[in-house]
Amino acid sequence: MYIKLGICLVIIGLYSFQLFGQDTFSEEESLFLAGLDTVYIDNVDVVSKKINLYEVGGKKETFTPMQKQTTEAGNLSDLISRYQPIYVKSDAGGLSSIRVRGTSDNHTSVKLRGLEINSQTLGSYNSSNAPVFLFDQVELTYGSSTATKGSGSIGGNVNLGLENKYNAGVNSEVKLSAGSFGEYMAGAKVFASNGKFESISRLAYYEKENNFPFTNTSSYDFEKQEFPRDTQKNARIENLNFIQQLNYKWNKDKSISSVIWLAKNRHEGQPNMNENQNPNTRYLEDENIRTWVQFDNITNGINYYIGAGYVFDNAIDYNNKAQKIATQRIIAETGASKEYNKISVKAGMRNVYIKPDVYAYDENIDENRFSVFASLLYKPYPWLKTTLNLRQQVVTEFNAPFTPSIGFDARLWYNSQSIISVLGSLQRAYRIPTLNDRFWGQDGYTGNKNISPEDATSYELGFNYLYALDDKWVANAKINAFYMDVDNWLMWIQGTNGWYAENIAHVISNGVEFSGSLTRNYGQHKTTLGGNFSYNSAERKESELETDKLNEQIEYVPIYNGNLYIQHHYKKWDVGIDGSYVGERKYNQVGGKLDAFKLVNLSCAYNMNINKNKLTISANINNLLSKEYQNQYNYAMPEINYRIGINYTF
Repeated sequence: MYIKLGICLVIIGLYSFQLFGQDTFSEEESLFLAGLDTVYIDNVDVVSKKINLYEVGGKKETFTPMQKQTTEAGNLSDLISRYQPIYVKSDAGGLSSIRVRGTSDNHTSVKLRGLEINSQTLGSYNSSNAPVFLFDQVELTYGSSTATKGSGSIGGNVNLGLENKYNAGVNSEVKLSAGSFGEYMAGAKVFASNGKFESISRLAYYEKENNFPFTNTSSYDFEKQEFPRDTQKNARIENLNFIQQLNYKWNKDKSISSVIWLAKNRHEGQPNMNENQNPNTRYLEDENIRTWVQFDNITNGINYYIGAGYVFDNAIDYNNKAQKIATQRIIAETGASKEYNKISVKAGMRNVYIKPDVYAYDENIDENRFSVFASLLYKPYPWLKTTLNLRQQVVTEFNAPFTPSIGFDARLWYNSQSIISVLGSLQRAYRIPTLNDRFWGQDGYTGNKNISPEDATSYELGFNYLYALDDKWVANAKINAFYMDVDNWLMWIQGTNGWYAENIAHVISNGVEFSGSLTRNYGQHKTTLGGNFSYNSAERKESELETDKLNEQIEYVPIYNGNLYIQHHYKKWDVGIDGSYVGERKYNQVGGKLDAFKLVNLSCAYNMNINKNKLTISANINNLLSKEYQNQYNYAMPEINYRIGINYTF
């Protein structure tokens, strides 16, 4: 069904051939926004891309084109874990979750346009299901952003970016790659536009047999006095994703845009080392339909928009389609903004109607989540920006807190070559418990309708430095300190009658993050050296459970995490090497720990022009030193592996 619908949309798009007002900044002001935005350096040009006009005072990051190219045949987890100091908990069988600043996977929201991608039943998103190839950019917001993005964004936010290009003509891109352990990827993009109407079609297919060798540390060969070698079984992955954009622009002030994302992701639940020889296979399948349509207009200096969306999520476990775990969402949002001399204001409202169809819920349930929000950006001086964001959500039979946030970004010092700025924010954040947390009632697990939302207060302070010398040297460095206090931390705990959901903990997460890069241009050479590092303490300070260990690091939160990378461009060649470090992690509260590990990856690409077309041939070696490690207790991970690929743009 998905493929047929996708083909129809491609044909419609080919043959039928946002409200956010953009500030205009001087070059000096654009450089000053280095604290707000990610800076890209291309020879002498410094280009600043805004992520959100009203999000001031927090850490934001995007990725360079070469970083994205290196992981384009992979998924969102690969991109983030290699180039950001963020821990991604994963196995090798297609399950992974992003954990920002000591929080859990359901504290990080993943968004596409006006849609939240996170599951409404689980609260999290499996980031291995998002192919990097499909998206033009991935934008990260560190820390709480509930006031601007809604429930769930306590730890951070990931925005999957799709650009509207409106470039006249038709052009396409095809990507093919093959790798170790039965890995294959095929993708295609088709862009068609006459300058007003635009169609963009994106397709990605990925499969991996995942039959990699590993050392099975769950058993010991006493005769040979060693742990035996084994081959991973029942961990196959198969993902199919299709995105179609249809956009129309009457003029620079008036446009309508639409997107539909169809996904069918199937994987076998990777058995742990103890169960690797078990012939039974657990099949997990996710089917998703995500759509969003938005109309933008500027009238009399007022930017306004209205958007609507629909999301269908269906999870199938063990191939048992009778045990349905599905939700439908209907979303509507409208808002307006206006810019004055030193002030920009924005206000709007949003409603999400949720209708679950889950076999384990005892009653007929539906839910409305209505929000009103307002934002103020005030620039009293050329060197200072301040923001105030407010949001109030009303949820069916549930009390959601009022969430304000304030932020500032100030330029401390500036000359023709460098800028030093300071930024900070204070935010209240929350997370509404998932539908499973409240309504699940099967298989020894019981939801709790009386639980409270997780309630957080976060503080952040950062310093940014940017230096540029002609077209030869560019350097930037950021240091951010954060403190997050989360009350009513929700967990599933075991009682006399099975597992149940409860607010049981008070958690404090704090730390320091550093990121920086240095770019040198000389002749036909361009070299970039960069790195990221984080120190993160995340501890339970209070708990309703007597068995909880207080003042100790939370499970699966490394205290130390970081990465380094070197990228070099010469004529038609791109070469890069990157390394990541993940510190020791606890996997339970009784002394179980996973060792720290280091991974090194090597990438190389050759670019050639064929008439007016471009061909890129690439090769990657992952886990170059063939390290044996575990990212989740007792689950094997692949050692050294390879990938080759070609991209053809025409």
